[in-house]
Amino acid sequence: MIYQFLRLLESNAFKNLFLKIVNMSISAGWLILVVLILRIFLKKAPKWINVLLWGIVAVRLISPFNFESTLSLVPNAETIPMNIEMDPSPNVDSGINMVNNVINPVIEASFAPPADTVTSANPLQILIPVYAGLWLLGMIVLFLYTAVSYFRLCRRVNTAVLYRDNIFQSENVSSPFVLGIIKPRIYLSIGLAGQDLEHVVSHEQAHIQRKDHWWKPAGFLLLTVYWFNPLIWLAYILLCRDIEIACDEKVIKMLDSQQKADYTQALVACSVNRRTIAACPLAFGEVGVKERVKSVMNYKKPAFWTILISVIACAVVAICFLTNPKQDPKEIASTLETAESETTDETADTDETANTDETANGETSDEAATDETSDETESDDNTEGLMEFKLADLKQGDEYQFGLVPLGTSWYEIIRKPLTEYHTFSMNVYGYWEGNQAKFQKYSESYKEYLLEGERFKHICEFWHEELVDSILMFRSDKNAAEQFEPFVAELTNLFGPESSRVENQETGARTYTWQTDKTRLKISLDYLSDGTKDMTIAIGYTEKERNRILAENTKESRELLLTAFNQDQEYQFEEVPWDSSVEEVEAILNGNLKDVTLYAPKDFVFYDFKDVVYVLDGYEATASFEFRPDELVYISFSFWDLEDPKAFFEEIVSAFQGLYGTETEMFENEETGYISYHWKTETTHLQTNFDGTMVRISLGTPKAKA
Repeated sequence: MIYQFLRLLESNAFKNLFLKIVNMSISAGWLILVVLILRIFLKKAPKWINVLLWGIVAVRLISPFNFESTLSLVPNAETIPMNIEMDPSPNVDSGINMVNNVINPVIEASFAPPADTVTSANPLQILIPVYAGLWLLGMIVLFLYTAVSYFRLCRRVNTAVLYRDNIFQSENVSSPFVLGIIKPRIYLSIGLAGQDLEHVVSHEQAHIQRKDHWWKPAGFLLLTVYWFNPLIWLAYILLCRDIEIACDEKVIKMLDSQQKADYTQALVACSVNRRTIAACPLAFGEVGVKERVKSVMNYKKPAFWTILISVIACAVVAICFLTNPKQDPKEIASTLETAESETTDETADTDETANTDETANGETSDEAATDETSDETESDDNTEGLMEFKLADLKQGDEYQFGLVPLGTSWYEIIRKPLTEYHTFSMNVYGYWEGNQAKFQKYSESYKEYLLEGERFKHICEFWHEELVDSILMFRSDKNAAEQFEPFVAELTNLFGPESSRVENQETGARTYTWQTDKTRLKISLDYLSDGTKDMTIAIGYTEKERNRILAENTKESRELLLTAFNQDQEYQFEEVPWDSSVEEVEAILNGNLKDVTLYAPKDFVFYDFKDVVYVLDGYEATASFEFRPDELVYISFSFWDLEDPKAFFEEIVSAFQGLYGTETEMFENEETGYISYHWKTETTHLQTNFDGTMVRISLGTPKAKA
């Protein structure tokens, strides 16, 4: 049961629901603030206007979808991005720049992934499920409180005797109330009689006529869902008061002065000292007795113009705050074009060998970005102009090959070709989130789509040491991938014969079929994602044997890695390279073997890999990476891939570190993903080793790496 509960908390659907609720709460918060201000200016309006305003707030809280309007005054309908947990620089967009400028620096400082633990989970990936769990726990507590209160109240009045109609009297009732939603009953105390009784009955009957026995529990239900927002609590408290005052007005508008005085005496006589908030009952004398007495004694029938202006104000509030701000398609297109252009320009700057072609490439990329921005505004189903391939094209001669970008091509060659001949590459390295950038670099085609047997796909290229070793064709996951998969497998079998190997996961239904030669292989996979969707990919690349040959050819030097070398004078330090060294000093120490790589990272620091050199620990090779901020060494990592038993290797490293440096300072484990990390820390430096299921990394860093 506990395991299933934890799986629920970590599921994307539940996290998305929680973030949706939070965003709806924030949007309703703006409306609540407006209602609070409007109440000040509508003091002379009938009190049912206030209840109507809270009804508008309820509609905003209930509706998961709202129309867009240019008249909307909601600053932003999605303050917290739904993908914020995966954002390396998490930010919110309240729609108000002044608020963003105050909040976002705090969020980045608190929740941005630590720069010195590059493969660790984004803090928000841990915190959002925790917050979602607390939200769910809070709802459960409030539901249980309501249920217990309701059944206890029912037990108290189960001996009540019928007075008349739906009115009952009981010695266990201290203050009158209405109980029940479908068939509401009025419960009175035994001692209530005379004019007090008649006034009380009139008030409770007015509650039933106004359907308050529906609206107040509905308000408490919304409070139960949005309990984490203090503005919702304030709104519910004021709703309860406004319901009572509006009910008082309904009763007294036909009474004379003496009858009003008698009514106020009944209010005082039946008032109770209630310190808790309940969904039921609707107790007469329950809230704001002093305010209600003043309201009764000072009541004057509102003028027609007052009512008209109040109704118009409600309509304006509804139009402006029940709709979401409308986004200008031209503005969106301009933003996308700017972002794509900036990405292309930054890419050109990252490789000094391509500087001579920078201008030409930038111009071509700008044109491609403009064309593709135009394409994005068209229907997703539009396939006009997309280059089309057949499954038969995936084998050329005796080898599997995607002809658009041949295996073995360097990315330098691809960039120097006219971009229309191959791809428009954004040249982003999917480093720490999808692989080890020191060993291979993965460049994503981000503008164009292609067709394979009529199905749209995007192409991702994977490079090892600048040589293309894998072409990954990623199909649109919103299609029915399971229905696509079987016909594709059947056609591949017809074209290339029986598969060389097949892997199936009986639990999830995921499947992978592979055809291969000595040098190349073709692999088609059906994956079931954590959010319940299915994804299909086809990968054409070198076999593992050929990849290792390519890696070996590019590996010119091997150095021994000693775990004892990580502690110098009680601080964690790599013996070869002192902290605070400049790029030039490290280059000199490592014989000019630093290689600049581009990463998703702030512009004021940069990662370098250790070019053509590997470190060896117990016979296993590691690639080294160095981080400078901005020209001062603050971080070093050693990454081990292609391990025979990575978990056992990781446990050996942890045991060795515990023997060398004592018990770890802290440890983190994600049972679902299999990610584990151990940390040893001093005041100024740290040592970490982590395991993500396939790769083991040893990392050293300084506090500046987090800046």
